[in-house]
Amino acid sequence: MENGSNPNLVQYGACKLYSIKAHMTEFLLEPRVLNKLKELSIVPRRRGKRAGIQKRIRQTKPANFSFPYGFSSNINSIQGKFTHLEQAIVNMPNLCFIALQETKIQKYGCQSWNDEIPQHLVTDEALQLENFYMFRYDREYSANGGGLITYVSKEWAICRPKVSVTLSTPDIELLAVSARPRFLPSGASSIIIVNIYTRPTSNFPVADAEMKKALTKILKSNPRSNVIILGTSTETNSSP
Repeated sequence: MENGSNPNLVQYGACKLYSIKAHMTEFLLEPRVLNKLKELSIVPRRRGKRAGIQKRIRQTKPANFSFPYGFSSNINSIQGKFTHLEQAIVNMPNLCFIALQETKIQKYGCQSWNDEIPQHLVTDEALQLENFYMFRYDREYSANGGGLITYVSKEWAICRPKVSVTLSTPDIELLAVSARPRFLPSGASSIIIVNIYTRPTSNFPVADAEMKKALTKILKSNPRSNVIILGTSTETNSSP
């Protein structure tokens, strides 16, 4: 025993410990012994861990999802609500895409329609979300109302997505964006997000026909793509 060492300290070699283990019939330590070992940091203290799917989702990057996680909202004018949108997505870190309808904005220098004056002029820079690609499609047949925006996560898509089809008529507004994520469902080559808005005064049989025509065009050009259709249909019930 070296000078200065604890005279009450008992030391065992590896062979002795293996011999003790071989002759043990119970492997549970007495509580007082276990507590002493914890105090000496010989046995680590176990800490509880949160479980559940929400915990695991928060720790998983969007790039690891085969099926995308996103949301759609009729924002009813994005001007004045963009800050709220930024704050909302902070609590949804794994978003792959966001689809907004009725943005009700136009770009500076846009043309005028029948002497209409755009009420809300907003630049692209003012609508950029951090770490998202933005695809904006303002209403073309009128200076006000309508409009679509689709955001795609830069962590989810391996390269900049492309606009497949756009449509802006009094009956339907449509923006289709094709993205290729890092992981895809078996047999798929890309995922196409179709953002749609139809207003209450739309001719819905015509809108339905236009949508089917657009989807047919998309699928003919991308036969191995998975299509996600979302948006707002504000059909009113005219029956008494």
